[in-house]
Amino acid sequence: MFGLKSLIGLVALAATAIAWGSAAEATTLNFNLQGDNVAYSWTMDDHPTVATHNASEFTTTDFIGQAIGGSAALPAGNTLYFYNQALFLGGMGIQDSLGNSLYDSFGDQAYSGDEGTPLFSIGTYNFEDFSGGHATLTISAIAATPVPAALPLFASAIAGLGFVGWRRKRATSAV
Repeated sequence: MFGLKSLIGLVALAATAIAWGSAAEATTLNFNLQGDNVAYSWTMDDHPTVATHNASEFTTTDFIGQAIGGSAALPAGNTLYFYNQALFLGGMGIQDSLGNSLYDSFGDQAYSGDEGTPLFSIGTYNFEDFSGGHATLTISAIAATPVPAALPLFASAIAGLGFVGWRRKRATSAV
């Protein structure tokens, strides 16, 4: 007969397995902005957390600066602006933590969906800044790290050893 601790352990193991197998994962993407007057890069989920939005733009600080392809890592604390092409000529902007504009542009709309729930996809987007400089935002995939094939086998071996230990302890206490 299983004891209370064993039952709690089995329930916790089952809940973990269910949660692990059914968790929806966001896709992390590389963003590389290079042009005449700008060179920044960062990683961000394809569905970033929106800080503010209205009908013509949204902002986010949900990114991690990372040097990619010769571009400097976009510093933390900055805010990214993405503009709706139909209402605001498309493009994007970057502001530092003090509200100073580091980059502002118009051009392609780099996301789909609405400003409250934007979705980024792999692709290349062209921008022009207000001083006449051109830039390209390249969004690319990051290779996923797979779960090793031996991990489920290892987990079952640990569970089996626990079961054998439980049986031995039970047999010893019965004597």
